[in-house]
This record gives sequence, C-alpha cells and structure tokens, in this order.
Amino acid sequence: MTLLHYRPLFDVDAELRTIQGEVNRIFGVVNPLNQSDFVPLAELVEMKDSFLLRLELPGVTKTDLNIEVTPDSVHISGQRQASTETAEILNERSEFRYGSFERVVGLPKEVKHNETKANYENGILTLTLPKRLSEENTVHKVTFEQI
Repeated sequence: MTLLHYRPLFDVDAELRTIQGEVNRIFGVVNPLNQSDFVPLAELVEMKDSFLLRLELPGVTKTDLNIEVTPDSVHISGQRQASTETAEILNERSEFRYGSFERVVGLPKEVKHNETKANYENGILTLTLPKRLSEENTVHKVTFEQI
C-alpha cells in the first residue's frame, strides 16, 4: 500500500503544467493548450498620495490594450498577437502564450479614477492612481445658530 502525505496547499495546476512540460520536452511536442489565454503579472505599490499599478505585458501594443478604472478597481484586457512571419518553418517550438487576457485588480482604498495616468514602456504598463481624500480625515466645525 502506498502512503500519500496530506498536502492542503498542493497546487494541482502547477503540477499538471510541470508534467505536461516534461512530456512536451521528451517528445518534442508543443501542447496547443499552452498557447491559450494568459494572465499578466501585476504589482501594486502604495505611495503617500497614490497607488502605482504595474503589469508585465511584453509583446502587447498600446492599441491592443483596454483599461477601465473605477474608484475601487482596475480592469485591464487586451490581446497578444502571434507573429505572422510567412517564412518556411521546418520546426517550431514555443512556450510563449498568445491570445486574449483579462485582469481585474482590486484597490485597497478608493482612487480618483478620472485622474489616472498611464505609461507603457518596454512591455511594462504603469498606472498612477491618485488616492481619494477620505471624508473621515477631514474636520468639519459645527456651530450653533443663535436664537
């Protein structure tokens, strides 16, 4: 009888990708499922007056991006196109992922979504999201009307 250890944090998808990668390496086959949709990696940094949201999007052009910002989230979608070289290809092996992508990043505090600034350079999309001033932190003096 084989004894299996209980691993509650076991990532089945990662293990399956590893096994599929080894099978592809051994047999020299690229699984077409590996070239399906992908999710870009993100980094969210909180500054004093704003948030910086960076996404890795190599090979994606500005025209293929759609960015929508609400006070509490950022929705980024787009598509990475495969190269359309027409030279005769004898053999191709690619681990790149092509296709459409979509990423929604929730923000820990509300932002002034209409003042968002975007910069796209060297495959990195950087969004600067100014924080909304919290009503809790402002003081409003209340006076009695004289009778």
